Amino acid sequence: MANKNRILNRSYIMQIAQSFSTPFTAKDIVEKIDADGNHLGVTTVYRTLNEFVNDGLLRKTLGENGSATFIYLDNCPNENHVYLECLGCHRIFHVDCRHFNGFKKHAARKHGFDISTFQMTIPGYCAECQGLHHV
Repeated sequence: MANKNRILNRSYIMQIAQSFSTPFTAKDIVEKIDADGNHLGVTTVYRTLNEFVNDGLLRKTLGENGSATFIYLDNCPNENHVYLECLGCHRIFHVDCRHFNGFKKHAARKHGFDISTFQMTIPGYCAECQGLHHV
């Protein structure tokens, strides 16, 4: 029975993770679970989110204070993931990975470095926030 509950918990946590369009924390997941009238401990949620990172379903970043944030990796047909992160509203925008192949070629040609895969987040301001931050 414990294995069945574990599978149900994983499915439930992934469903909630997929609902976020911006980075989220384990605490954010726990709050949504509690709001649904259910309960899972933050340790269980955090461990499950890390399993999803290891499975390649989520990306994990550590903030300046060491807190972990996660983002669901959508169904990009490429193993490379490039994101634009708005410093104003904190939304994350996925960029078509093919546009960055030129950089991979540059790194090989000019620096003798063969990039196998990459994940990068480029900070800046989205169109909506540019006017607010006078960019």
